[in-house]
Amino acid sequence: MKLRALVTAAVAVSLLLIASTIKSGWLYLVASGLFSLIIAEAFLAWRGTRKVSIERDCPREVFEGERFKVTLKIRNRGRTARHLLAVRDLQFTQSGHHGFLDRFRERQAGVRRDLAGEGQDPGEEYSYGKTQRQVTVESLGPGETVSVTYEARADRRGVYEKARMAVRSGGVFGSVQIERPWKIDSPVTVFPRIFPLESFPMNPGPTVSPVESFEWSRKGMGQDYYGVREYIRGDSLRHIHWRSSAKRGCLIVKEYQQEFYPPAGLVVLLGQPRYGTGDVNSVEDGLRAAASIIDYFSVTGSVPGLIVPGKELFEFHEGGGVPGLLAVLADYRPPRAGGVLEAGGLEGILSFAGRSLMPGSAICVVANTAAVTMVQALAALSGLGGGSLVLVADESYAKGGEDWRPPGMQDGPVRGRGATLFLLTRGRGVSGCLNEPLSITG
Repeated sequence: MKLRALVTAAVAVSLLLIASTIKSGWLYLVASGLFSLIIAEAFLAWRGTRKVSIERDCPREVFEGERFKVTLKIRNRGRTARHLLAVRDLQFTQSGHHGFLDRFRERQAGVRRDLAGEGQDPGEEYSYGKTQRQVTVESLGPGETVSVTYEARADRRGVYEKARMAVRSGGVFGSVQIERPWKIDSPVTVFPRIFPLESFPMNPGPTVSPVESFEWSRKGMGQDYYGVREYIRGDSLRHIHWRSSAKRGCLIVKEYQQEFYPPAGLVVLLGQPRYGTGDVNSVEDGLRAAASIIDYFSVTGSVPGLIVPGKELFEFHEGGGVPGLLAVLADYRPPRAGGVLEAGGLEGILSFAGRSLMPGSAICVVANTAAVTMVQALAALSGLGGGSLVLVADESYAKGGEDWRPPGMQDGPVRGRGATLFLLTRGRGVSGCLNEPLSITG
């Protein structure tokens, strides 16, 4: 009920009290008329949310933070017109994040951060649970359909099978509003956000000797020159051979010999975070790091196999290309203590990786300190002859941020380990972490 209806009701009650005191019939009549107006508006608003159908069309696969087009078709299936309709798209809005109390708490938290000199949290750009869109229709006649296109943004990864909607009607004059929740089929898979990587060594170590002798020569992405051909739409302009283009009168691009990369496996073992917010924590940033690694290797034509905790301890995913692997990360649910995260859990999942991957495969582990310790993870990878470890420091999401270092690393990088360590902390950034290893092997 809007403020206008509350004021009208208050005036009606006041008139009713005055009428009962002075015994005035016409005041009784006016008060009754005001009460009747509120009741009639409430009925018309309730009726306005009925016999209204909604269709929602949008892409089935998007990335965190990516804006995409959504088309809503609102149809009046009733015999009378619907007035002052408002349809809210709540598919990516967390319940309870759009009320007055939540906005008040957010303002309080912002004031406390300013007083403490902390400023805005680096992860607040995602603003999970606060993204919603509203479509307003002034009048919709019987059988009439209106189509509206707008931009939406998914702020957190996940698999959304249904879209939560809210249909609100303001009757005729808009003094009383009735809202009706709605769910429609509109499946969307939101992939973890991908960050650009300049390089990422998988550190295969000595175990790749069976594939090192394999030689080939084929066009693709690499450093060695392969030949030239005519430009095809979509080719990078950086590869245009301008001298040959001037001679032939058309655009000519250079091709390079594709580099061979040994098969690789990506192991994701992220436990329940103890610190951070719903969208900025060691699990979400770890999944963004894993997605960035998959994307980096897909450009080279070597998509790694993916191993994650599953219903039966562990699951191995290959095939389906990059979208299939990213869909697994989008639906990732961190295991709790016990089971996969019990003592020796990392050794178990690495043993499973050794059996599932091709011999000589490079292995990269993405884990957080809620699942393993740094010493445990490095020791397990060293036992395999090497590998890469992306360790997301869960403790850094409580305090310390970018300058936080785990015990044993305050004096500088870790030396003498058989694995390359990448440390990811709150505020440091996924790209900055993966482009700069903190361990020196030797």
